[in-house]
This record gives sequence, C-alpha cells and structure tokens, in this order.
Amino acid sequence: MSSRKMVTAAPAQNAQIHPIELARPLMSLAESVSNSIAPLYSFHIALAQAYGEKSQQVQLFSKSKKIVGVEWESWLSFLRECIGYARSYIALCQSVQTGNPMHHESLTHAIISHLQKICSEIERLRNSYAVAVEQFASLAQTYNPRSRSTTTHGRSKTRRGPPRTNLPVILQAFAATMKTLRTSLTHLGDLSAFWADHSSRLSKMSATTDSLKALAQSGRLPSELATWTKFHETLRQASSNITSYCDAATVTPIIPSGKLGKATMNVRFSMDCNATPLDGSERSKIQEAGYYEVLTASSPYDMSDLIKLTMEIHKGVESPR
Repeated sequence: MSSRKMVTAAPAQNAQIHPIELARPLMSLAESVSNSIAPLYSFHIALAQAYGEKSQQVQLFSKSKKIVGVEWESWLSFLRECIGYARSYIALCQSVQTGNPMHHESLTHAIISHLQKICSEIERLRNSYAVAVEQFASLAQTYNPRSRSTTTHGRSKTRRGPPRTNLPVILQAFAATMKTLRTSLTHLGDLSAFWADHSSRLSKMSATTDSLKALAQSGRLPSELATWTKFHETLRQASSNITSYCDAATVTPIIPSGKLGKATMNVRFSMDCNATPLDGSERSKIQEAGYYEVLTASSPYDMSDLIKLTMEIHKGVESPR
C-alpha cells in the first residue's frame, strides 16, 4: 500500500510535462527546408547546363525533387495535427485548473489518443523522408565524368560526361543539396524525441485522478500553459514558413543559353572551384540579365531574390534588344 502511495505522489515532485524543448527543433526543421531551396535551384541549373534541359539527368532530378516536395507537404499536414493537439492540451491544462475531475479525466483520454497518433505519424514521416533522401542520393549514379566506349552492332559509340568545367559545379551543388536534405532528418529525429517524451510523461501523469490533482496542486500549471501557448504559436509559424518554402521550391529556373549560359557557368566555376576569374565581357552579360549578383552573393540565397531572378533572366534573355 505504501508503495502505491509513493507512485501516485511522484508527480507532485515532477509535475512538469515538457522537459524537452519543442521550438528549437521545430524552427530548425523549417530553416533546413529553407536552406535546401537554393542548392536545389543551383543544382538544377548545373545539370541543365551540363547535360541539357531535357536530359535524363534533369528529368531524374525533377522527379526526385518532386518526391522531396511531397514529403515537405506531408510535414505541413503533420504540423496541422500538432497545432490541433496544442489547442487541446491547453484546454486540458485549463480544465485541470478549473474544471471537475470527471471532465478533465475524459478529456485526457481523448488527448492521449491524439498524442499516440502524432507519435506514430512522426515516425512514419521520418522513415518516408529517409527513403526520399536516399533516392535523391542515388542521382549520383547518373553522372558520367569519363567518356566510355561501347559497341553496338559492330559500331563504336562514345558516351561523354559533362565538360570538365561543369563537373566540379555539379558535384558541389549535389553535395550541398544532400547536406541540407540530410540535416532535416536530424531535426525530424529531435521532434520525434520530443513527442515520445511528452507522451510518456503525460501518460504517467494521467494514470490516476490523484496524479492530475497533484499536477494542479504543484503550482506548475501556469508555466505549462505559458509553454504550450508558445509552442502553439511556434507550430503556426513553422507551418507558415514551410508553406512558403514549398511554394518557392516549385520555381523552375530559366537556363541561360549561348554566351550567357557560358558566362554563367564560368561564374559558377570561378566561384566554386577557384578557376580563372570572369572577364569583363562575360560579367557584363550576366549582370544585364540580373544573374551575377545572386550567383556571387556571399550569404545564402534568399528565395524572394530567386523568384525575382527568374523574372529578371526572362527579361534579359528573352526580350528583344
């Protein structure tokens, strides 16, 4: 009997249900999506200039990019579930403060059921996204830096990889893209840890009516309410940010061709590989198209700049002069 009293008394000493921070991994996840947009954009341009806009490499890239985009969209659905849960949890805390025990006990059971769904969903998202990232990583197999000779019906056929100056740009863009995509996996893991920990603590806390009373009497409910009110707002902000990043990811770059395309690749090669600097004539060509400033920016790309860039390239390349 005494041991049972010790079990029910424990929550009074540890009535906190949110020891792991939610805001940090949540906003880090949104930031990792933002940081993926520019490398994806840059990678698309590098592939198109090396292999051609209708090449197999670009088609496979576009397909893999869409798969990643679908994963990001599924995160938005998950965040909407989390926002709904946060509202319900805030209502539970208020009920424990002011409502009758029967009411908040039934509310707790409904919330725990919702929480179990969230924990299951975040694990599914982690696994699904990991598969999408590995599929994207397999794109590396489609790059052919060396020429290879094959024989078909007695005839020799040479398959060529991208020009020497293109390959370092492609590899660097690929590496940058993979780094940002894999970073999101880490943040998904952190979010999973938060929800698993919260679920465990809430389940123990709500095991008996005495435990809920202990939470109410501990004086921690105002802090709990404040924390989850903040979490709710952070969830909304992260959802809004990721929505805008998903929209930005749909922007398809206009690939400069001819002299402008050559100048653009030289900028990238010069910037990424310490090759011969861009000469004045090439610099002026891409400055006219609004391309140089974004390509050579020392800070990460801003998506508003990228969207503006697409329109500027269109004006600079397509409009008659």
